[in-house]
Amino acid sequence: MEDFYYMAEDFVDDMDEDNYVAGGDMDADEYDMECKQMEKGGNYYEFFHITRLVKPTILNFQLRNLVWATSKHDVYLMSNYSVMHWSPLSCNLSEVLNFSEHVAPTEKHSVSLLEGFTQTQISTLAVKDNYMVVGGFQGELTFKTVATVVGHLDYSFASAWHPDGRIFAPGNQDKTCRVWDIRNLSKPVATLKGNLGAVRSIRFSSDGQFMVVAEPADFVHVYSTRADYHKRRDRLLW
Repeated sequence: MEDFYYMAEDFVDDMDEDNYVAGGDMDADEYDMECKQMEKGGNYYEFFHITRLVKPTILNFQLRNLVWATSKHDVYLMSNYSVMHWSPLSCNLSEVLNFSEHVAPTEKHSVSLLEGFTQTQISTLAVKDNYMVVGGFQGELTFKTVATVVGHLDYSFASAWHPDGRIFAPGNQDKTCRVWDIRNLSKPVATLKGNLGAVRSIRFSSDGQFMVVAEPADFVHVYSTRADYHKRRDRLLW
């Protein structure tokens, strides 16, 4: 190996760099004449915003597909054990997935001795058509639905996931809580209206049978999920 290294070094020293063109006997001047002449300069794009607040984490320089842009306003990237979403439009950075703690699968498998995984080191990422796939160094694979739902008229202050992992409910300044099923995001499962103010807190019971919605003052509502949110019990707080 050392002999080969010295031979290669001698070859570089003897080579006339001004007249050498890789892959043939053509000298540099002939090579330049054959290539299309270009006019340098021009302004093809312009950066509207530059920030250092977004800090992606890439564990190995050979890794690819750890930054995805699904639109000019949506960028997904890895940061430590988390998949983050960055919006250049709002300059908002939010967490989509966190693998630092135990991640349990939605479906249980009787043959599996250990359900889920912990502190997964991400090696690849793909986001397309509202779906996200994340792969780890040890063969871990996680799927997640990524989508935008439309319906609320103002800012959202609260959100909660049903224990089954398919239903989620955001609460909004427009005095409503909209319940969504990730399997069909074309319309909400239910639109629940409050009494006085914005929805500030939402919680599902551990068994998933009830959803509690709190307003900023006076009212707490308890909905029956088994009754498709048609039954509600109000609690007036004084």
